[in-house]
Amino acid sequence: MCSQAPHIQISCVFPGGVRTNIVNNSIHHKNRIEELKKFSGIFDQQAGLNADEAAAWILGAVGRGKTRVCDVTHNVI
Repeated sequence: MCSQAPHIQISCVFPGGVRTNIVNNSIHHKNRIEELKKFSGIFDQQAGLNADEAAAWILGAVGRGKTRVCDVTHNVI
């Protein structure tokens, strides 16, 4: 494919943990709100970057021609 379309670049992104509202926006049972809050807090602590930081990091790597972009907090390839 590369020889047929040299203007196309493919990058494979494995971002790892990115802080978003995915947990907070999940559909949940009203009796499990405390459990959801606890899990949301744990996720936020362990996620590396917020969405804006992750987007800038990913776009920067793609702009530098990286074909593999891995785990924004640990293993940048």
